[in-house]
Amino acid sequence: MVVMHFHLAVIYIYRYVWTINGQLLDLASRLRRGDSVDPDRIQLLLWLYSRLLDLNDRLAAIYDIQVTLFMATLFSANIIVGHVLVICWINITRFSLLEMILLFPQALVINFWDLWQGIAFCDLAESTGKKTSMILKLFNDMENMDQETERRVAEFTCFCSHRRLKVCHLGLLDINYEMGFRMIITNILYVVFLVQFDYMNLKFKTN
Repeated sequence: MVVMHFHLAVIYIYRYVWTINGQLLDLASRLRRGDSVDPDRIQLLLWLYSRLLDLNDRLAAIYDIQVTLFMATLFSANIIVGHVLVICWINITRFSLLEMILLFPQALVINFWDLWQGIAFCDLAESTGKKTSMILKLFNDMENMDQETERRVAEFTCFCSHRRLKVCHLGLLDINYEMGFRMIITNILYVVFLVQFDYMNLKFKTN
């Protein structure tokens, strides 16, 4: 439940950053049409963006241990279930095929789904934060910007270059698709290692 609250907060942060990106795109399109924009609007968006990044960092720090333990538990469970599934498959004559299909693959899929869902939420927020920097680059081609607007855009761009929206736990784990892919590969390698390590004892001995 605690981890669900964290992921829900990440979704809300993503939603607000997505809204800021939409506002920036609207300002860029207005400048491209030759209309004037309010520099204070850009300053307000920068303030909101910085507050969202502060909130994101604070949430990551608060839920550090809970989310890390949750991910470690799912990671370990996937290894154990995968190893047990290999053992049952080798000794398939001793188990019901229906039990094999209903129990172990289902548990493996559910664990992977829970793990990947949390990673997807965090990656969605991070990728939306990267789009903010890309949108700000659109203002570089504008020739009709006044000096104040140009200065506000430069401040926003400088801020985004120094601080990025990302979910990092314990100062080490950046939660995104790249890290999730590495976790899946590591899961598979651990199962392969356990199978190779205890290969001679995988098949049940007959009396």
